[in-house]
Amino acid sequence: MTPPRKPTPDSSPPGIIEADAVYVAAEFYRRMRWHRHSQRQARRLGLPVIRFGSRDYIIGRKALEWLEKLAEGAVDT
Repeated sequence: MTPPRKPTPDSSPPGIIEADAVYVAAEFYRRMRWHRHSQRQARRLGLPVIRFGSRDYIIGRKALEWLEKLAEGAVDT
């Protein structure tokens, strides 16, 4: 029987989004546990994504603000 794997020190559990962090979009989506459909829908609904070079970035604070608006119904679905 093999022992369970230890988490790597730099990996945060899914669902943790810090306001003072900038995420590569793929990392943000992984933490939110969003699949492709959810990613596209969030972008259509105005999730602020910054495109720089060939990568997309998401600012934690802006994403949290967007999620709060979504929860309040301020974002048209």
